[in-house]
Amino acid sequence: MAHCPPRIGPVALASAVLLLPPPVAGVPEPRAALLDYYAAVDSGDCARAAALRPGYAQSACAAIAGTRVLAATIIAREAGRAVLSLSVTVDKRDGPTQRFNGQVGMRRCGDQWYVPSWAFSNAGGSDFTERFLNGSLDHSTDFCASTVPVPAAADVVASPEAPPVPDPAPAAVAHGTVTVGSPYLLARCWTDADLAALPHEAELTTATAPLPPLRRQPAVDRWSGTAQPPFMNLRFVRPAGGARLVALTFNLIERPGEVAGYDTDLVQALRSARAPATLFASGRWMQSHPERTRQLMADPLFELGSLGWDHRNMIFPEPNEALRQWRLADAVYHQLRWDLSHRRCTADARGREEMAHIPALPTLLRFPYGRCDRSALAVAATAGLPIVQWSLVLDDIAHGSSIESMRTRVRDDLARRGPGLIVVGHADGRGRHTAAVVRLLLADLSADGYQPVTVSTLLSAGEPVAYPACFEHRPGDNLDYDDRFSD
Repeated sequence: MAHCPPRIGPVALASAVLLLPPPVAGVPEPRAALLDYYAAVDSGDCARAAALRPGYAQSACAAIAGTRVLAATIIAREAGRAVLSLSVTVDKRDGPTQRFNGQVGMRRCGDQWYVPSWAFSNAGGSDFTERFLNGSLDHSTDFCASTVPVPAAADVVASPEAPPVPDPAPAAVAHGTVTVGSPYLLARCWTDADLAALPHEAELTTATAPLPPLRRQPAVDRWSGTAQPPFMNLRFVRPAGGARLVALTFNLIERPGEVAGYDTDLVQALRSARAPATLFASGRWMQSHPERTRQLMADPLFELGSLGWDHRNMIFPEPNEALRQWRLADAVYHQLRWDLSHRRCTADARGREEMAHIPALPTLLRFPYGRCDRSALAVAATAGLPIVQWSLVLDDIAHGSSIESMRTRVRDDLARRGPGLIVVGHADGRGRHTAAVVRLLLADLSADGYQPVTVSTLLSAGEPVAYPACFEHRPGDNLDYDDRFSD
């Protein structure tokens, strides 16, 4: 179904080959070092930030309450030098939020990439790129002499303005609706411009750098328990009293070797219609889209579920690989939530209170490719969370699918099966016309008296229908994924 590897366009692929030489073995990539620098500033690890950016004063770092990297893309690289397109916002403790949109140069010294303090250009363009790469912009003939070893990431404690936030209680249930997120934090931490689409954000590209390391791990390993059979996979709900409810779900998939997209048009279509939805994200996608993940965490319209780390088929994992997949995804989510809890926008008394409405970890699980067996189900069940597949595939990335065919598919299934459907599409840039068809579907649902809800709200509203197996529409119909995705 909707889980084929990404198609990389010939122009993007050619650019990757011509401009981006292969990485040096054992040397972190420049994008990872840049993200590491901003993560250090964001968490208050100023010693690490100053080491990654020679000449940067720790006092300047301490004056920053938080950072948000909206985009960081390598556009050119030669031996020991790289230029990246960068969009970042910086929250000052005693001043307005600042935004930088331009280019930044990176230098490699030995096995470490650094951020020269002088190598930022708001204007950017080919002139800056050429002059940085040829060295004519250098402020020192021996930049590497000014560098120092980069210390290990500190386990930073909370600042006085933002004391540690306790793990929240389970999401509240009010009038049958499971509520998560905080409209207060969404409005306080991001402007409409922050939530809007960025150029080319929905596109899938090849991965050119490893992801930055995680600095924190969840305090509690929820995968250390045991589960009693039967192990079940939820596919449908029979709402009590015939309530006309439908759960729209969207996957955010990122596999090794790619950087997936973010379909802002789809997310904004849901926001405009005030339509709740559930997004299942891989840990790798969350780590390469940290700011979008935090926005989704805070938005009360959405709930986040886990797809594991890098969308691996759970049928053929190595020993303990399935647990590693789930644990890594938890760790990324935990890190991003912790970062949000230590920002200026969450530092006031109400902000700390509202953080309790953001779950400590993802609250739902979904198997990549919709594939599982009894062993995989048993592993996932140890977390004690609902394991959710789907009733209906939107087919938004299937070749030949049109807006009208997808719309008809949903209407026909609702007419045949009634309320309680769980529909799956994609929000990671793989879908064709996903935003457009969802706008029409929301109008169709409203006209027929249906209400879109999150999966958790749907599960609280009736009787779940579960199976001891994973399949798309009937048992055995997705076995071919074991040959195509047996990594």
